[in-house]
Amino acid sequence: MSFRKLIPDVLTAWAKQHGFDCADINSRSNNGTSALMQAAMAGEVEILRVLLSAGADVNLLNDDENNALWFACVSNEKIIVRELLKHNIHIDNQNVNAATSLIYSASTGKFDIVKELVEAGADISKQTLDGYTALDSATTLSILKYLKPLYSAKSA
Repeated sequence: MSFRKLIPDVLTAWAKQHGFDCADINSRSNNGTSALMQAAMAGEVEILRVLLSAGADVNLLNDDENNALWFACVSNEKIIVRELLKHNIHIDNQNVNAATSLIYSASTGKFDIVKELVEAGADISKQTLDGYTALDSATTLSILKYLKPLYSAKSA
């Protein structure tokens, strides 16, 4: 599906600027990054919404096996996380290191994103290849205090 047929010229320009093929809504640039992933990482809510409405595939993976949700967590934009979740993105996708978006967010101190993912049903039991969970990866006291009772309740 073509960018040109579906979105205004300004978004076609955005796609070209970021190295995407305007003839393919799911084209890739560096490291297998899709336009949707790029918009999520840059925190560009309106572009992300247009891409979603145009049918961009939310579950494409880049070369590191991250989906757009990972990039939304990098941007620390709850609204983008919510948009992707509304479009049935795989919340528990594990990348080449078996890290999930929840584990990444806990490891980078993004409390609001951690809470958003947990409330949306992220699996707290997922582990990296080294056996680390989101709780093990928590880098702030607020995330640790939030996650710890969830793990205690799960093991009870």
